[in-house]
Amino acid sequence: MILTVKNLAERWRTSPGQIYKLVRAGSLPFFRIGDKGIRFRLSQIESYECDSSNTAASGPSTAQTNEASLNDARLVRQIEPRPNAASQTTRTSNWFAPLTPRGSS
Repeated sequence: MILTVKNLAERWRTSPGQIYKLVRAGSLPFFRIGDKGIRFRLSQIESYECDSSNTAASGPSTAQTNEASLNDARLVRQIEPRPNAASQTTRTSNWFAPLTPRGSS
């Protein structure tokens, strides 16, 4: 199976710009279609994912540290619940309260 930059960004829950950054750094296996099209083989991406998770546990390099921290941020985003808007108090909670004229309390 072949993935586009957009497909890979959705798979990793990141932006396409982050994928292009990894391509420019040369740390991500890819091939070109025509002059501008960048594609990824799913089998290579899966082995890259396995390799980067194995090396992160055994002492990563600087590039792998950045990749690992990006993965950690994605995991936190997936695990932590989003705050409930109804449970948050706002400074304007009395904004709709009726005004009382001065001197008549």
